[in-house]
Amino acid sequence: MKSKFIIPVLILFFISFEIVQAQQPGKSRNLAAGVAIPAGNFSETHLIGAEVMIDYSPNRFGKLLRFPDPSIGFVLSGGISYFAGKKETVSTYPYRYGNYAILRVYGGAILHLAKNWNTRLVAGPAISYYGNNIRFNLGAELQSTWYWKQQWGVGPTLGILKENGADPLLMSGIRIAYAF
Repeated sequence: MKSKFIIPVLILFFISFEIVQAQQPGKSRNLAAGVAIPAGNFSETHLIGAEVMIDYSPNRFGKLLRFPDPSIGFVLSGGISYFAGKKETVSTYPYRYGNYAILRVYGGAILHLAKNWNTRLVAGPAISYYGNNIRFNLGAELQSTWYWKQQWGVGPTLGILKENGADPLLMSGIRIAYAF
């Protein structure tokens, strides 16, 4: 007798779970990949790089069904960037700058300007690898994403990375994003 009720209860549970998921205003995760363009002194030694980022903020990514309340929320962001070193000739000798990799974890704020457009300001620690040395850095990024479809977006980014005893590294870029 009890087994006859368990299956309908489980089916009702899964249906209600799917309905609740479908009513969420947006997606909670955002995966982005794109190009990073070094600026300033950094552009003299390194080529255009590649980067991959993942962001988390509950129900704030993608083309939203309704405007979030409040429009400002918290976001966690992590990613990796890679820049290949340039080759040049110094006093008739060829020289190649080392590759530069950055692993970062940032936290910050996300602001919704429209149902399909958000801007994020994030900052935090980073670890860089250059010339067989691993260094601790602090960085910040200003990112913006406009979603042209429910889950697909595109947007620019500006970043700064500072390590002790060195000039800040400046970079800009553009990313394609997928919200899930």
